Amino acid sequence: MRSSDETIRLDHHPAVDDTRRLPRHRSQGGRPHRQGPAPRRQPARPVQHRPVAGQPPVQRRPAGPPPAQPTPPKKNRQAPPGCGCLVTLLVICLALAAAFAAFWFFSARQVPAPIDSLPASEQKAEAIQRAGKNTSFLLVGDDERTEGEQARSDTMLYMVMRPVDKKISLVSLPRDSLVTIPGHGEDKLNAAFAYGGMDLLLQTVTDLIGPKADHTVLVNFTGFEKMVNAVGGVTIDVPQKMYKPEEGIDLEAGRQKLNGHDALAFVRWRDDGLGDIGRMDRQKEFMAAFAKECRLMWPWQAVRLAWALHQAVDTDLSVLDSLKLVVDMAGMGPDAVQVDHFDLNPQYINNVSYVLLDPADVRRTIERVYYGIEISSI
Repeated sequence: MRSSDETIRLDHHPAVDDTRRLPRHRSQGGRPHRQGPAPRRQPARPVQHRPVAGQPPVQRRPAGPPPAQPTPPKKNRQAPPGCGCLVTLLVICLALAAAFAAFWFFSARQVPAPIDSLPASEQKAEAIQRAGKNTSFLLVGDDERTEGEQARSDTMLYMVMRPVDKKISLVSLPRDSLVTIPGHGEDKLNAAFAYGGMDLLLQTVTDLIGPKADHTVLVNFTGFEKMVNAVGGVTIDVPQKMYKPEEGIDLEAGRQKLNGHDALAFVRWRDDGLGDIGRMDRQKEFMAAFAKECRLMWPWQAVRLAWALHQAVDTDLSVLDSLKLVVDMAGMGPDAVQVDHFDLNPQYINNVSYVLLDPADVRRTIERVYYGIEISSI
């Protein structure tokens, strides 16, 4: 049995001593501890991150200056928004204008020979046959009286569109014509509109001239101005200074282009000493000038005119009928508008100015307007 100082320590392994041994100091009488050389440090290795499942590996940028960024390519200059639509619209308008011009040119070459150039034995039958496609109108201009006053027909025209001949014939009906108004006795022609509106006026005009107009068109002063402005105005040679401020008339003499307001002043002027006769002459001149502007207008002007007519004209003519007339009358020449007139006999009866019409002259004039010739004389 061993002694107590030889007892084996079970809690400490004799071969392994993990305690650090400190050097002894001379004061303790021990021998100084000699340290060995310092261990060599290994260069630090870059930390490598293991990629996490489902994520791409992290790219490490190498040391040094950052790489030069590539110059971004120059962007092509883009057209402003809507430019493509405008170009497309322009192309469509040009195509329509070309088609319209081609159709007009083709239609103009299809016009038959004038009736009066045919042999006398064939004129009447040919005139009646061509007239089968005619369309007649009673055009009325309303004088737009103030509120409380009954309006009267300021201007009245009997107009015939002759698509075979490519002609528009018309005659002005004097507003002061002495006529018999059904249910009201003798009075001026323009009083019929005040008594019974368009229906009574149409009946009175039919009794006066014979044939009944196929359609009626009522245009007020505002509508007249819009129609003139829609075609860009009309060129008129104003014969003298026209000034009547209470009616808004103020025109200088000379050739000029009149807008809607001034054109209305031109056709309404009556202070030239000729009264209604002089005014009808100016209406003829205006109709010829207006027809010329219509022949030269562009397709978009035609659309603008159609819109003005739709807004300002009261008519029994349907939209389809209007379009058909436009197509039928394509190809009109510069002399397409033919303005005729009655023989007028101004008279004062009971101190009131009237215009007397000769029934035989009225019949011959209406024949020329409707047929192009006087068929009763053939």
